[in-house]
Amino acid sequence: DLGLSRKPELITQYYGYLLWPTLGKVAYGAVTDMLPIRGLRRKPYIVTADLLVAVLYVCFGQLVDSYSSVIIVGVLSNMMATAAESTADGLLIERCSNDSTLAASLQSCAMAV
Repeated sequence: DLGLSRKPELITQYYGYLLWPTLGKVAYGAVTDMLPIRGLRRKPYIVTADLLVAVLYVCFGQLVDSYSSVIIVGVLSNMMATAAESTADGLLIERCSNDSTLAASLQSCAMAV
């Protein structure tokens, strides 16, 4: 028990910390464009970020035993999920650059998943 039920302000603070990685969406896109891995600009980043999210979710269940570890694991998992999402959005836009209707519908479908 981390005592979060007795301190609701900690929950609010936690969600505030979780929003910070979303501010880096532009940076994630710039990194994937400037630093290709084996000639690929986006796919390796999506796979790596999703694997790290899975590992961090396991850490939530196994290693988290204090409020500070909740913050660290939560922010890292949200950072990786945001990186994967913004990179996937970039990949969709790149693939459908000639057909704006297709790009919009695919991006809507990706957001639903």
